[in-house]
Amino acid sequence: MKRGLSAGFMQRQDRRWVELGPLWSLQLKGYRAWLGLEKSLAPLTLEAYLRDIYQLAVWLQGVYGSEAGDPSGVTKAMLREWLAGLTELGLQAVSQARMLSAVKSFFGYLEQEGTALHQPAALLELPRLSRKLPTVLSINEVQEMIQRVDLSLPSGQRDRCMLELMYACGLRVSEVVGLQRADLMLDLGLVRVRGKGNRERLVPLGSEATQSLRLYLRWADAEQRPAPDGEGTVFLSRNGRPLTRMVVFLLVKTSGPLRPHQGGRTPCLSSCLCDPYGRSGSGPKGCSRNVRTSLHPHHRDLHPPKQGLSAGSGSEISSTQRSRSFEVPLIRANSSCKA
Repeated sequence: MKRGLSAGFMQRQDRRWVELGPLWSLQLKGYRAWLGLEKSLAPLTLEAYLRDIYQLAVWLQGVYGSEAGDPSGVTKAMLREWLAGLTELGLQAVSQARMLSAVKSFFGYLEQEGTALHQPAALLELPRLSRKLPTVLSINEVQEMIQRVDLSLPSGQRDRCMLELMYACGLRVSEVVGLQRADLMLDLGLVRVRGKGNRERLVPLGSEATQSLRLYLRWADAEQRPAPDGEGTVFLSRNGRPLTRMVVFLLVKTSGPLRPHQGGRTPCLSSCLCDPYGRSGSGPKGCSRNVRTSLHPHHRDLHPPKQGLSAGSGSEISSTQRSRSFEVPLIRANSSCKA
């Protein structure tokens, strides 16, 4: 999986940061290096954190002018006013929480480097997040989605294999597009996955996913020629280059079943994309949710789903717990049966 930001992207960032003044630009460059090297954040997370801090700097200088020309001079009162502005804009609590986490990380970095004498965001509280159960697809709907892939198309074998793999292993989109052939251990029925923070985990493959992978790899060896940047990557485009997240999103969008909106809101498909057609639980992120809820007829323990689906973060367990809430009626109805 590709790690770190591209040189072109960082050059564009540097040109934008110059507008903030030398002090902000210098600290943002140091923060970027710190996030990438010491925190080992994924590129998309790194981009989000840097974008949030840039937007904060623009807002501070627009409101306070030269008083906010030095990041070490930012006060708790300034950040409180910034948070209040986010609420007035109608930003959802989860987005506010992510932005505040980035701000706390940035000022924590300044304090650690000795640039700032205090951490102005330390005592700011994260917005209270609601605990809503995710919407998921039934097993029959998932099977229909996989069967809907047109195998007569050149990309049909690849697309079906990706859907099988995402559902069988609960992989994130970034994990699927970054999968390497060296990570596949088909004889052992395992796949090595690199998740958030570049953490690695071994995930068992089901028989359907293993068979689909064998068929796809046989087809790819005969029909595809990988480009230089696609050498060793499992899933390639027709040009032999690694796939993008958008390709997978469009695949799921065209294959997933249509459903009406539930509760007047559009189900979230991934961390940054929403489906305007309202397909509940059929997004790239919905695949891991569907795995968690589909395990309940055979798995009563909470730990196997956590180990297979988590990328190593302790916070991942809360989403697994919410997904496992679906099986409470089933457990009660079958309390006399053995697991």
